[in-house]
Amino acid sequence: MIAVVASTFPRFAGDSEPGFILDFARELSRFSKVKVFVPNHPLSNDSTDWAGVPVERFRYFPIRSQETLCGDGGIPAKLTTRKGKLLLPFLILAELALFVRLLRDRQVRVIHVHWILPQGLSFALAKALLPRDPQAPMTLLSFHSGRDEKVSRFYLWLEKCIVRSFDRITVNNEKTRPMLEKLYVKPIGYLSMGLPKDAEAMGLPLRKDYRSIASIGRLVAVKGYLELLREWAKRKEALKDYSLILLGKGQLAEEIQAFIQAQCLASQVRLHANPSRELIFQTLSEAGYYLQPSLVSPTGHTEGFGLSVVEALHLGCTAVVSAVGGLPEVVGDIGYVCANAGEMLDRLLDGSIQPVGPAQCRERAHRFAWGSKNLQELYS
Repeated sequence: MIAVVASTFPRFAGDSEPGFILDFARELSRFSKVKVFVPNHPLSNDSTDWAGVPVERFRYFPIRSQETLCGDGGIPAKLTTRKGKLLLPFLILAELALFVRLLRDRQVRVIHVHWILPQGLSFALAKALLPRDPQAPMTLLSFHSGRDEKVSRFYLWLEKCIVRSFDRITVNNEKTRPMLEKLYVKPIGYLSMGLPKDAEAMGLPLRKDYRSIASIGRLVAVKGYLELLREWAKRKEALKDYSLILLGKGQLAEEIQAFIQAQCLASQVRLHANPSRELIFQTLSEAGYYLQPSLVSPTGHTEGFGLSVVEALHLGCTAVVSAVGGLPEVVGDIGYVCANAGEMLDRLLDGSIQPVGPAQCRERAHRFAWGSKNLQELYS
C-alpha cells in the first residue's frame, strides 16, 4: 500500500480547496492500493471513501470545532494568528504519531509525504525516534513550494535534516530542482501537479470576453493581490473598460474588500471570498485573460507551480503571470511573464499583451494532465 500524507484535501463535495492530492491518489490506485491521510477539519465530510480512494482524517486537537489550521488559506497564513500558533504543535504531534504507526505497518510499502512543513518535519521526528529497520517502507517527500537561495540559516539547517530522512525527493518546478541537486548532491525528481479531473471534464468555451480578467488563489500576502489592486487603483481610469474578478479564501479577504471599497473600485473589481468550484469554472469560462500575480516571501519561498493557471489555460484563458517560482514554466511560450503587477496592467493597456487562441491554451494545459505522467516510475 502507498500511504499519502498531506494537509490539503477537499473537505466536502464542491469544496474549492485544491483537490490535486485526491486526483493524484486516484491515479496511484490504477497500479497499487493507496490510502490518503489528512488532518481533520470541522467542515470535513466524514466519508472514508472519496471516488474510490480510502481516506483517513486524523484528529489533532481535543475540540473538533477548533481543528481549523488547514484549509481556507493554508497553514502559513494561519500561523500569523495566535490560534494558528497554538494549533501547530498539536498537528505536529498528531502527525508524528501517524508516521510512527505507518513506519511500523508492514502493509505499507511506500510513505509519500507532501510538503516539507509540517509533514516533512513530523516524519523526520518520527524516524529519529524509531530504531533503524531494514524492512521499513520506501519514503518520498514532495516539495510543493519553490524557493530561492536566500533562505535563512535556520530554515536551511531544518530542510537538510528533513531531506536526509527521506529516500527520494521530488519538486514541482524545474527552477528549484538544480538548486536542491547541488545542495544535497543527489538526483531530485520532478512531479508537477496535474490538471484537475473536474476541470478536465469541462468543454472549451465558445466565446471569451477579453475585457474580463480573472484570478484565483489563496488570499494571502505571497499571492500579491493587494499589490495588483494598488496598481489597478493607479490606472483605474485607463482600465475603466475592464473588469477584474478575484476568487479565493484566506486571511486577507477583509483587507482586500476594504481596499476595493476605499479606492472606489467596486464597479471594476469583484471579490468572491468563498467561491464554489462551479463559480470558479463559470468565471474562467467567461474571462478572456487570467492574471496570476505572485511575490517572493520574506523567507525566500515562492509559488511552486500554479495549479489555477493550468485550469485557466484549460478553459481557454490567455495567462499573464509573475516571473516567480514555477509560474513561467506553466505558461511556457504561449503565455506572458511580467516582472510585477504594474507591468501586467501596463502591457495590457499598451496592447503588447494580446489574446492567445483558446485551443492553444488548452493544448498547453494538457501537458500537465495526469494521464501524461508516469507515476509508477516514482516508486520503482
